Amino acid sequence: MNGRLRCQISVGMFSNERIIKVKVGRTVVEYLVPDQFVHEQGNCGWVDVRIRKNGTETWAVLPTPYSESIQVPESELISA
Repeated sequence: MNGRLRCQISVGMFSNERIIKVKVGRTVVEYLVPDQFVHEQGNCGWVDVRIRKNGTETWAVLPTPYSESIQVPESELISA
């Protein structure tokens, strides 16, 4: 299923990329993603992801070169 993940957004090194910051547990992690997958609202917004469920766990597959997957709370996701 496709959806969007809530994140903080800042500019990347190049004009066609953004840095997204996502809280995973107690840690904030950063990823570079192509700007075509980012929906900005100031420095916050949403990034397009694929949503995967594994039992009670919810995972977001990010639009990065290696398709990193992070476990996220469902409250941080919206369906596309």
